[in-house]
Amino acid sequence: MIQRKRNQVDTEEYRFLKSFLETGFFERFSRSTRNDLVVIEEPYTGFGYADAVGVIYDKSISETWTDARNALQGDDVKILHHLYLTKRGRCPERLILELGFPTRRLSRAIDRLARAGMIIQLKDGRIKIQSINKIFFVKEIVAVEAKLRDWKGALTQSRNNLSFCSRSYSLFPTTAIRPHIKRQYTDTGVGIVSHGSHNRIEVASTKRTIPSNLSSWHFNEYIGRTFS
Repeated sequence: MIQRKRNQVDTEEYRFLKSFLETGFFERFSRSTRNDLVVIEEPYTGFGYADAVGVIYDKSISETWTDARNALQGDDVKILHHLYLTKRGRCPERLILELGFPTRRLSRAIDRLARAGMIIQLKDGRIKIQSINKIFFVKEIVAVEAKLRDWKGALTQSRNNLSFCSRSYSLFPTTAIRPHIKRQYTDTGVGIVSHGSHNRIEVASTKRTIPSNLSSWHFNEYIGRTFS
């Protein structure tokens, strides 16, 4: 469910990013022995392609993942996230009104979700999402946007990344960091990382709760299908 950009051009900015990725920056967010880490370059996030995304996930995903989970489709994830947001559950008739799905299309999606163990069907007809701890294995999604100089473009892209990730950073060469750039990032939720002879978090990113949108779920499903 995650698409990656093809045919990356070998630019100075791309080489800067690759140098940064070799430093193991994302490992600082994966200190528990229960967790594992995968770094995805240029994944599509709904707002374009993020430069790099580190996904920290619970290793137990490999113990509970099923073939039925692999059969889930885009509609199913939309319904799942909607149920996650509603908390109390929804009857099928209300889901049809809220999501605009035709009856048969909704019925098929609910059937796939039920077979995958993603939802609970209550006696009163409502459908609730399964306990989030049982189906969402991702602990952190950390996004990085690399720029050599364009801090305004980096901030815009990094703010977009906040929609799906738990932490979002803009990455600059150490020599490009200036006090006025740090001030522009204040209270945005986006952090700044500098990279030169070493890495340094110049501005901390505010940690956000995930899953926060469909892309959060897409990373979760990608990890399960790829590494379980």
